[in-house]
Order: sequence, then C-alpha cells, then structure tokens
Amino acid sequence: MVALNRRGISRRLVGRVRQLLRSASLRDCLHLSNGVSLTEFGEPDKDIFFGYYDVTPFGPGDRTLLAMRRPAEPVAQAAGTPVELGVYRIGDPAPRFRRFGLSTAWCWQQGCRLQWWRDGTDGRVIYNRTDHGRHEAVIQSVETGEILSVFERPVYSVAADGASAVTLNFARLQHMRPGYGYGDLDDPFESEAAPREDGLWQVDLVTGGNRLLLSLAEIAAFQPESSMQGAKHYFNHLLWSPDGSRFFFLHLWQAPQGRRYSRAFVWERATRKFVFLGAKDHFSHHWWISEDRLLAYSTHHDTGRHYHLYRLAEGARDVVAPDLLLEDGHPSTSPLDASLLLTDTYPDPAGDQHLLLYDGRGDRLLRVGDFYSPPAFRGEVRCDLHPRWSRRGTLVCVDSAHRGQRRLCLLDIEELLRANDHLSPPAAPS
Repeated sequence: MVALNRRGISRRLVGRVRQLLRSASLRDCLHLSNGVSLTEFGEPDKDIFFGYYDVTPFGPGDRTLLAMRRPAEPVAQAAGTPVELGVYRIGDPAPRFRRFGLSTAWCWQQGCRLQWWRDGTDGRVIYNRTDHGRHEAVIQSVETGEILSVFERPVYSVAADGASAVTLNFARLQHMRPGYGYGDLDDPFESEAAPREDGLWQVDLVTGGNRLLLSLAEIAAFQPESSMQGAKHYFNHLLWSPDGSRFFFLHLWQAPQGRRYSRAFVWERATRKFVFLGAKDHFSHHWWISEDRLLAYSTHHDTGRHYHLYRLAEGARDVVAPDLLLEDGHPSTSPLDASLLLTDTYPDPAGDQHLLLYDGRGDRLLRVGDFYSPPAFRGEVRCDLHPRWSRRGTLVCVDSAHRGQRRLCLLDIEELLRANDHLSPPAAPS
C-alpha cells in the first residue's frame, strides 16, 4: 500500500512539474488527431467563449457561430460585469466578432444561456439579462439588434418549438453552486432551506406568462433522506427532451458540513408529475438520446459509477461502455448518428483535457484532441471544453484556454468520421 501511494504521489508530482513548465511557455498545449483541423476564434486581451454543452452555438447550415466576449481579466465572479454577445461567420478568411447585444446576467460555466430561438432560421436568439431589478429573458434579432420580446423570468432550457421554457432561480443557484448562476442580485429566499414560493418555473414564450411547476418545498418532502437534516435545497441542469414532452432536472441539497447530494428526476408535461430515476448521492452530466432515452453519468448501488442509459418507457437502465468511458464528461450524441457519443474530460495530472468520440457500433474510443488547461483556470473560473456538435454533425465547437485565455475553437472532424466509416465517401465525378 505504501508503494502504491508513493507511485501515486510521484505521478502527481511529475504531472504538476510538467504543468508548470508548460504554463511558462504555453508550448505543447494542443494535439489533434489525424483527420481533424482547427480554427480558433480569439482576440488579444479578450476572452471569447460560449458556455454550456446543452445548447448549440451553430446557426442554420452551420454558417454562423454565437459567442460571448469580455476583457481577459482574472475575475473570479462575473456578477454585474458586462459580456458582449455576438456572432462569427464560419469560413471567413478573417473572422470578425459582430456584436448585437450585451448582458450582465451570466456565469463562467453556463454563460447567459445564449442560444438560437427555434431553429435560428429567422435570425433570432434568446438569452438572459438583468434589467428592471430582475433576471429576465429577451428575444432579439441578430441582424438588426432589435429586442423583440421581454419576459419577466430568465430561461434555462427552451423547448425545440420555441414556445415554452423552463427555468429556476439563478441567484440561488449562484449562491449554492458558484459559477452556474448569477451573482448580481440577491436571492429573496436565501434564508429559507426549501421555500414554497420558489422552484421550477415554466415560461410561455408566446403569451409571456409564467407559472410555478414544482416548489423546492415539494421536492424536499419527496422521500426525505437523513442527509437533508438542516440542508439547503436547490435545482440545476434542466433539459427538455427532443419532442418537448418532458424535461430532466436535478434536485440538489447541501448539508451543514458542506457535502452536496443530488437526485435526478424527469418532469412529465402531460401528467404534470415527476418520475424519480433512482440514483442517489451522485448524478451528473446528461443528454437525451431520444424522447424516452436519457444518458447520464451516475452512481447506482448495483452497477457503480458509470454512464447509464435510462430507458424510461421500460423503466430500465443499462451501463454504457464500462471499459472505455471511465470518467465524467459532457456528453452528446451526433445529429447524424446516435451511436456516436462526443464527450470530454477534466484536466489530467499533466493538465490535459481530452476530447473523445465513442463509437457505439464498434465499441471503440477515438481521441479527437488534447487541450492544455493552465492551472489558473480552476474552480469557478475553470474553462471546460463543453463540446457541442454542429447541426450537420461534421464540426465540433469547444471552449479552450490552452493559449492562456479563453478561445472558441472550431474542429472539423469530417475526415476523422469518414476514415472510421461514419460518413459516405464523396460521390464520384459524373
């Protein structure tokens, strides 16, 4: 046991030394696999980034890319500081950030929930901002900059038809999980462990109305556990299914000693009831494979900690690639082929974040690239890759700090996919 510990300490020490040497020069900071090409969107003294992995920055036809921009300053908290919202044209010889908006309601991990409204064909986006002493959502034209609609609540996840959104209290979220909510306004329910007037809200993006779907008091009363004694409750990670018939959410609570617990649920829109997915103590990143199949990195007493596939219609679950997908990441499946799973890793001992592609048909794991994460980007200000597919499934967008500041990186993986039999060969000339 002592020898194993020494080897572990040695590996960590070697990794730390390597990190320090790489940070001094930022050399050896990026490696791409064969068949992968890279375009970087960055500016001197600016952070360029997008946010979370559950929405796409790609516009119609993969011709444009949404982004956020701010001065590259070492600010731990984003509270109240402005971030510019803009768009790049993919394929321009000299890509230029075209600003259309501004927001002070944003965070390092999830941005301001900037996303195309509906399919983006009409050039409209939806995002959160702070105004009128509240967090609110707006729909805006990218081309004209005109604000077309204002909603009394912010949005978290927007249904594919653009008619409905679900949301939560971003001020409470920031207090409970720094880096995920907005710290520029106080939480009116901060002193309450599980308030009855706060929780999950539905926002009607047609009429502008909103209603409370599920309160924190209600979810805390569902099958209460001993760890909830004296704990404070909150919600996070809401995500609509592809057809908008249900959405996923996490119920989390923090015990007085500081430990965080989580449970996973699915809200059924037709019945207005929730379904408990059964994982206790740990449930992490997730993705809807289809209307009734959900993938998530979670822990169950009988299978352990793995990626699990939840088959809601059958009330069953399966372990996915237990010998290949060994750690948590931000998963999503290709719009071309649901057997292709894109995910990433947190920094390894040498500081590398790995971008991975799991091929479910061949049960193999492909490494797309490695991105160095400098030690300054840890904790609340970390820069996760948060990989996002393009609409056509041949491009991937990540946030990366491998050059010492945040940049938006566009990876063309078409040749990699073709080499691994996931794209048809080009048609022969006629």
